[in-house]
Amino acid sequence: MIVSFKRLSGWFVFEKKSLKDPVATMKDCGVDSDTGKIFAYWVFGIAGLQVLRPADIWSWIGGKVVVEDETVFQDPQKLPRLADLFEREVAILGAPVWQAGKKLGTVKDFFFDTETQFILSFVYKKYWFSAKKTVFRYQVIRITEAGLEVDLTRTKKEAFMSESNLFAASMPPVQELKEITDL
Repeated sequence: MIVSFKRLSGWFVFEKKSLKDPVATMKDCGVDSDTGKIFAYWVFGIAGLQVLRPADIWSWIGGKVVVEDETVFQDPQKLPRLADLFEREVAILGAPVWQAGKKLGTVKDFFFDTETQFILSFVYKKYWFSAKKTVFRYQVIRITEAGLEVDLTRTKKEAFMSESNLFAASMPPVQELKEITDL
């Protein structure tokens, strides 16, 4: 399922055994700036602000996130393997979008796949009343504190062949690359 981050914020989290009473609310997500993959969700429940790992999500059902039970919510200090990712995490909403040193606008939303957890596209606007524009993940060169560096002229094939693509972790396996080069 493809979900907009802005729509996700505020979704209720339910336990598998009781789909009537929410146990938490989705608040934010942590994105690995090297791969564009969501590595954690911030949820607000009875114990306050905690982390929900994507692997602990049982299903996404029409505006609801379902987990086995609320014991899957964890304190971020109890996840030492994610500490490095939390330190490198950068804000995406409101981040400037740059191409060759020219500011194109600021990120207003992004869409991601709930199965792979990869961001698929970013929506940005230049001015308050300007039209929204989309940058696809293969057009993103890197995500840094300075914002998203993009190349809007880049095609999927060029992105797959590029060695500078920092989203290489989401690229297809080598056997699929041959099919892309045969296009």
